[in-house]
Amino acid sequence: MEDPNPAKTVSEELARRDLGDIRALQESEEFNRYWLRRLADKRKLVAGHFKNDPPTQCDDREREILRRLLLAYEELEGLMKTDEGSIQSQLSRR
Repeated sequence: MEDPNPAKTVSEELARRDLGDIRALQESEEFNRYWLRRLADKRKLVAGHFKNDPPTQCDDREREILRRLLLAYEELEGLMKTDEGSIQSQLSRR
């Protein structure tokens, strides 16, 4: 019997593949040792500038850029966990 909604099947296959990829990355010692550490280092560097640079060194425009960079780094750091939870929720509803 053919699936009446092939897009749903493709979406489910993609979700399952993404979930497997996320879990493989989480278990990868090299990924955790290098990529996540470097991402955290970059976030801390930007956070330090955002919190500590005096107004003479960092005007309002530059502070806004740093604030947005900080938010982006924080989002990237949590992306796998957010996606994992979202995918698990999506798959459990099927």
